[in-house]
Order: sequence, then C-alpha cells, then structure tokens
Amino acid sequence: MELEPIVGAACAACQSKILVDTDGKNCKRCGLAIHRGCGKDHRPKCTGTAVVESVRHDYDEVASVAWTRRLTAFVAVGVFAIAFGGGSWFSAANSDSPPTVGSPSAGSARRPTPVYAWVGIVAGACIAAGGYAWERKRQERG
Repeated sequence: MELEPIVGAACAACQSKILVDTDGKNCKRCGLAIHRGCGKDHRPKCTGTAVVESVRHDYDEVASVAWTRRLTAFVAVGVFAIAFGGGSWFSAANSDSPPTVGSPSAGSARRPTPVYAWVGIVAGACIAAGGYAWERKRQERG
C-alpha cells in the first residue's frame, strides 16, 4: 500500500491541510495523512481498513548504492588522478630550482602550475563523479 505524502495533504479526520511535516503523520493502520492531534478522531474511521506493515518516510525509500567492482574502480582511478595532479601541483610549487632566464616566470617569484596538474585534478574529479553517477543510474534501472 502506498502511503500518502504528509505535507500538503488534507487530514483524513478534520480535512484541513497539513502544513509542516512535524504537524502530521501517517496512520499506522491505513496510511492516510492525519494531524498528530487528530489521531483519536480518525481511529474509529479506519478500523476496518488494511493494516500498513510499516510507515516509511521519503528518505527511507531511496535505495542505497551497491559498491560494485566497477564503481570501486571508477572511484579509485578518479582518486588516483586527483592525487597525481595534486602531487604534481605541489611538487612544482615547492621546487627549489630557480626559473630559467628565458622562461616567462623569470621575473616573478611564483612558479607556474604545470598543465598536467590541472588536467589530473579535473579529469580525476570527472572520472570519479561521472563513474558514480553512471553506476547509480545503472543500478536504479535494475
């Protein structure tokens, strides 16, 4: 049996609108939305209806992600690429060798960040996030 959403639904006992989640609840017997104070008034109306096995909330109905080998591999490769890019970035920033005379950074104290550092960070984030989203969609479809 599907449960009625609480917020915005009309109370099964008094027919007024439930405005806030904390003001209402689902009846444990029939699953209809009722105000917390209207529970006693609603009880005689739903004595002959089917009993709901458990009252679930919206956040309980979302299936969790199964960490398959594919998902673990995507996230691991993404994290490795991020670590590679971050390591390249920090090693270039902490390099003790002075800039060469013809380089664009010869006049400045700050060394340029290597392009592959940014590529590693961005590609790693895309691989990890994209792999997670793709596997999540695949699991939702069944």
